[in-house]
Amino acid sequence: MSSSVGFDIKVQRKQVMEPIPYVVNSPTGFDTVFEEFQFDPSVHLQYEPPSHVIDLNFNKIPFSEWRKEHLENQNCAANLAFTSPFRILSDEGVKVLREVFERNKNNSKLCQSDDRTPLRVRGLGHVSKFVRDINRSNELQAILSEMAREGICAHGVPMNYGQVNVGHIGGDRPVDAWHIDSLDFVMVMILSDMSGADGGELQVALKDAQTAKRQLSTNGELASGEEMMTVAYPGAGYAIFMQGAKILHRVTAVKSAKEPRISMVNSYMRTNVFGADNTKFSMFEEIDPKHVAAVEFARQKSWRVKGMMDYIINHASYGEDRTDVLNVLNGAIEELTSTRELLAGRKNDAVGYFDEKTKSEAMRMTEPKLV
Repeated sequence: MSSSVGFDIKVQRKQVMEPIPYVVNSPTGFDTVFEEFQFDPSVHLQYEPPSHVIDLNFNKIPFSEWRKEHLENQNCAANLAFTSPFRILSDEGVKVLREVFERNKNNSKLCQSDDRTPLRVRGLGHVSKFVRDINRSNELQAILSEMAREGICAHGVPMNYGQVNVGHIGGDRPVDAWHIDSLDFVMVMILSDMSGADGGELQVALKDAQTAKRQLSTNGELASGEEMMTVAYPGAGYAIFMQGAKILHRVTAVKSAKEPRISMVNSYMRTNVFGADNTKFSMFEEIDPKHVAAVEFARQKSWRVKGMMDYIINHASYGEDRTDVLNVLNGAIEELTSTRELLAGRKNDAVGYFDEKTKSEAMRMTEPKLV
């Protein structure tokens, strides 16, 4: 088994599940507030496909070819690294999400700052039904599944719905340090006017994450060109979709701009419960309220194990080698055991980030400050 929780990819086992239901009641302190607007994909989305994608071998592939190959062969490699920028929000969609942010940017329960990220807002999916609905939009999930070339749905940890990262203007501190994500897929949408800005760009290491991390630790930086790609967003309403758990990336400091860089990050996971799951509990335990992080992580893992049990109930056949059933049971046991050990504090799955000050990997952030 790989370091992520999942099954041998050589075994073509598949159990696609409906997205995990949203919690019956929002967690204490995160009550949903009244909003006069409701999400409507025909009004708030404006999809214009990316020109190309970069795969995990760091090949640049026209999106039309990427899509055509998957239409002709559903078993082709689902090895997306990241897309080129693409339009996803209409002007009205940008306007509403900016309004949601403005209404909540001073909410002390949502706003945090630490050594890695100067300012982030987490938990908007609990307080805003609009944010919740856009994350769980069937139309949006279908678009992203086509890009990923596998089924994608909203992540099982709702605190990840619509995380906002704010990059203030001035200084050399990155909006987000070099890191790999603590879950599989993210879509990063720009909500601010970055035209003419200096900085605030996405940078991606063009080599596998572990090799890139070693090079950073040795040299303190990556060189543009063969080692690193810089991607700029054309404007508000544009997004990049990436398999962030597989690639090392950061967002550069905003040296000058018309306004602070405001991005919203929607998080996603595979609908196939036998696919790899790179969700890391230790990250969310550090930055989210303790009474929230454990329950959300446990719900997400329980959803996956439920799917594994459904596979046995619905697909196990008489006369087949029991090895298949045993493999499924062992995988479910491993997933539950790992979850129990993490929640009990006997295991740590933190992935860390690259500290620009010390030029070394930092495995834990300072305690997040409410701001």
